[in-house]
Amino acid sequence: MKPARGLVAAGVAVAILAGCSTGSEVRTDGPLVGAEGGTRVCVPSDPSVAVTFGSTLLYNNGSQRLTIDGMRLLDARNVTLVGGYLVPVEGTNLLGDGAPFPPSRPYVAIAGLAWDRRTTLAGASLSPGGEFAKAGSAAPMNLVIGLVSRTPAGGAAKGVQLSYHVGGQKYLATSTMGMAIRLRPDTCSDGGH
Repeated sequence: MKPARGLVAAGVAVAILAGCSTGSEVRTDGPLVGAEGGTRVCVPSDPSVAVTFGSTLLYNNGSQRLTIDGMRLLDARNVTLVGGYLVPVEGTNLLGDGAPFPPSRPYVAIAGLAWDRRTTLAGASLSPGGEFAKAGSAAPMNLVIGLVSRTPAGGAAKGVQLSYHVGGQKYLATSTMGMAIRLRPDTCSDGGH
């Protein structure tokens, strides 16, 4: 499997929606952004084998440090989230999709990511311009998550939603990158989820 090529051409979507304006409300117009667009990625995998989805680029487009509070799958059917990391991008590649989760060193080496400087998603902090506070990197971050199918037929999610905060203000960022796992590659075009 080849890693995704190009930061902007990653085919990802962290679409920040227009939001409200009071400090106590959860807003959707925050500084956590990624490349525009949306698509659906489908990878073949055996049931109960965790699969990597790593084609989403994130960075902080604001003026203050932000902290990730958590992530949830959107409209998930027969898949379970088994892990999530932020990984500094040291070149022009993202990890890509389809490797076992967590990905092996050879797969990470091909992508050119700083896997040894990854951090778990919850509690990760990004400074303005993409600085990865826990890893000490000024690079944008590759969102790398692991999903496992709960059924032999496979499963899917329509994207992910990240919750985060800047100071006392809470935000949500929604990715429209759909993710599907199928037992057979020829069923990826089944028009499912």
